[in-house]
Amino acid sequence: MNENDSKQTIKKTIFSKKSIPYLLLLPAFLFYAVFWLLPVLSGVKEVFTDFDGNFTLLGNFKLMAQSDLIGPAIFNTATFAAVSVMLQYFLALLLAVLLPIMSSPKSLIFQAFL
Repeated sequence: MNENDSKQTIKKTIFSKKSIPYLLLLPAFLFYAVFWLLPVLSGVKEVFTDFDGNFTLLGNFKLMAQSDLIGPAIFNTATFAAVSVMLQYFLALLLAVLLPIMSSPKSLIFQAFL
């Protein structure tokens, strides 16, 4: 077997019918790894370390629980979540009721919401 035949065999192996779907999925997996997996792993690393990079286990959580700011932070987060969900719900309901009344099914605005 000469060198040219081995290159042909490698090309056939890489681009076989079984491997093409995996090659087509490769960009999606790379995108997933770079923009979701790496930030999540970085966040997990930061949760368990201090500013100097020393491992603290649950020290950061203990510090957070002892802080005077945790109560207002939880209250503000819950308030923001409740208000934003209610506003989105009522706005969507209002649009769903008003859209058929104010426009015909052939109008551009009606079709944009479909």
